Amino acid sequence: SSESAASYNAWRIGGVVGRAVDMNFTNCSNSGKISIACNKSLAYPQVGGVVGVSSSATTTLSGCRNTGDVEVNLTAAHTSYAYIGGVAGVCAHNVSDCHNEGKVSAVASKHTYLGGVLGYLSANKSFTISSCTNRGYVLFDSVYGGYNFVGGVCGYSTAEGETTAANKMEKCINYGTVEMCNKGRVRMGGISGGTCIMTGNTNYGTVKYSSATGRKSSHIGGLAGTFGHTFTSCNNYGNVEFAAPESLVAAGGFSGLAVKRNCSFLDCKADCTVIGFTHSMVSAEDGESYTSSIGLLFGDALARVATVGTASQPTKVAGTVIRDGVTITVDGQDDVTSDNLLGRATTGSINLTHTIYEATKPAKIE
Repeated sequence: SSESAASYNAWRIGGVVGRAVDMNFTNCSNSGKISIACNKSLAYPQVGGVVGVSSSATTTLSGCRNTGDVEVNLTAAHTSYAYIGGVAGVCAHNVSDCHNEGKVSAVASKHTYLGGVLGYLSANKSFTISSCTNRGYVLFDSVYGGYNFVGGVCGYSTAEGETTAANKMEKCINYGTVEMCNKGRVRMGGISGGTCIMTGNTNYGTVKYSSATGRKSSHIGGLAGTFGHTFTSCNNYGNVEFAAPESLVAAGGFSGLAVKRNCSFLDCKADCTVIGFTHSMVSAEDGESYTSSIGLLFGDALARVATVGTASQPTKVAGTVIRDGVTITVDGQDDVTSDNLLGRATTGSINLTHTIYEATKPAKIE
């Protein structure tokens, strides 16, 4: 069944269906451009190339494809969260074999979840996003000071503190550039904006915070903006960068920020360039001090404990860190601090014993 958006005082817009309950989507496609501009306040805008919101746990979204651009411009203050994805804005169920090739962009003034395939996966339900790909450009423009979540495949995939029913992402690939172009606060990654259990995902796209200034702190990573679960057999080959010394950003080839203790990267590879600056300032908004930091693996892992590889599942790293304009080649010839694997970390808290310095980037990207 489908229901009218008007009855919910919100926009639920999709190329095939706006709002779906107990509907299975199999091999559905959209090639038309979806372009929305609104200068009036509204609640919970949910927009997707195929479906705006699909809200039943028994539903499936499988084999769907979007090739049209999805553009959402919310120039007025939407009163609640916005959810925008190349295939779906919101899903409360598993998503598999879905693909986006269109540009997905949003201008927003409140909390937003934006993803190349999916904007938001209902948190902590043991749902899985599997075998999905994004080839489109994902672009976000916001000045909102609360956290926004932006990802090449999924914007928000599970809650950061969840341990027993965390959602998963498996065998997903991002090829598209993921970019934040204003001074809003963001958690942004090539695969997911936030953390989840990850297995077999690969990012080739550049992750870029291009604003000249930052509002509080943002976290960007080649795989995910934040890291709070186990990542296994995941690879990042896309560059991670932010544009100016005044930006308050933690940037890492794997993740911008470690948000939980005792998590692991197992059999993962990072072969990329991370570009950024170190910069500290006291925010006029809350009086707190924020610091920019960059590393080939993590931007900020302060006061966190993590294992990066084991004897049987080592982590392989290669590439360069360009920090404050100085280029450092990561080759294992120097210690961790000078090689900048970690931007900020408590001494001894990140176990790098099984880190191997080896180039792994494919010569040809399909």
